[in-house]
Amino acid sequence: MWTLNQLCQVMNARCDADETQSPSMTGACIDTRHLNPGEVFFALEGAHHDGHAFAAQAESKGAAAIVATRPVAVNIPVILVDDVVESLQTLARWHRQQMPLKALIGVTGSNGKTTTKAMLAHCLSQSHSVCATEGNYNNHLGVPLTLLRIRPEHEYAVVEMGANHAYEIGELCRIALPDCGVLTLAAGAHLEGFGSLETIIETKGELLSSIPADGYGVINADSAGFSHFETICLEKGMTCIRFGQADNADLRLVDVQQNDQGLSFGVVLQQEAGQPVQTLQLPVLGEHNAWNAVACAAVCVQEGMDWSSVANALARFEAVDQRMQVHPLAHGRLINDVYNANPSSMKAAIQTLAALKHTHTGDRALACLGPMSELGARSEAEHLGVAKALLDAGIDHVLLYGAPTRPMLSVLGKRAQWFDTHQALLAEAHQLLADQACQHILIKGSRSARMEAVSDPLIQRWAQPTHSPAGSDASC
Repeated sequence: MWTLNQLCQVMNARCDADETQSPSMTGACIDTRHLNPGEVFFALEGAHHDGHAFAAQAESKGAAAIVATRPVAVNIPVILVDDVVESLQTLARWHRQQMPLKALIGVTGSNGKTTTKAMLAHCLSQSHSVCATEGNYNNHLGVPLTLLRIRPEHEYAVVEMGANHAYEIGELCRIALPDCGVLTLAAGAHLEGFGSLETIIETKGELLSSIPADGYGVINADSAGFSHFETICLEKGMTCIRFGQADNADLRLVDVQQNDQGLSFGVVLQQEAGQPVQTLQLPVLGEHNAWNAVACAAVCVQEGMDWSSVANALARFEAVDQRMQVHPLAHGRLINDVYNANPSSMKAAIQTLAALKHTHTGDRALACLGPMSELGARSEAEHLGVAKALLDAGIDHVLLYGAPTRPMLSVLGKRAQWFDTHQALLAEAHQLLADQACQHILIKGSRSARMEAVSDPLIQRWAQPTHSPAGSDASC
């Protein structure tokens, strides 16, 4: 895919090796555990590991070359650069420009970006070749690695972009060069790094500012910062597609219904008077996922898919791992939503748990919650807000883990217990299930809380076997 000379020219690098010493290079890697033969190993230097120390291991696994800031003792070409991260990003931007994509679709937002990205990849891949971000590789390293996986046969790239500090989205866009974008929602996440909701709004809006005038932005008409996002689109003269329940939404969400099998909802197309309401079914829980699905549908229709094809694809969508992932229990459901949490996503998950509880008279609900991280001075207030949401939703039992959740006891009273270890919380959850004290369970917390230490054992012991899902969509 790349020659040694190309890499040196693009990255303004130095290499004494002869071009004939190295075959065409097939990709990039920053972790020798996942390196495939023919890939270029970028020797990153971090707080805990120095990639230069793994150069010999990279060679033994078939690396075609090493990108480094200093010489290393290997018998494959060593490409010397001043900054390995910057060189990775430079190569990614150049590579993205060489690929004949129909569109690179950027996806960002405080909540919903990973699920929306997965929905887009799933729907577009019904009739197109798609490269999409794997997992949540959405930062200054993940975005370049995603771009470097794009191949000439791909028609679309769906690139998730995340940030936990001000103005990081603009930096990612300067690498990815999005043709169009989806902004799912702006809300109070990573407040410690951003400082304020206003800065979050400005940072998320950088995706729209980076899109060329002949592109389009898909924005949430119900989101904080909507007027700011709309203004960016209109001042650039680019197409602005609004979605949500607001009256001014171009794709207006109506009649959202949830049962224990998933969601159904309608979409009114405001620009097409007389058109019937489009009805969509989504086999995942969480009313907020209706917004994600409509954002996905907006892009797909803009890219030429008809509504029938979009509806059929969404009806076969499977929840992303550890994100509102439902496991059947003998008499209820377990919602595994442990990947991450912020105040708005936590409250949305609590509402989903409450809705499950109310599908059957007499059912009881248990929430096993870890802390929400990176909230700074707002941490206690935001955790108390979640406690009030639990109270208002009528959640019967609450098991809390981690120091930041302890103040929630003052709001929740006897329905809550606090634990300083996963093991202690897990033991109490097992006991509640054994006593049939609850039928429906939510497990959620920030990534740093590692609440899979609770969800995995509970799923292993209590979840009912299900049929094997169909193979997932190929997305490079």
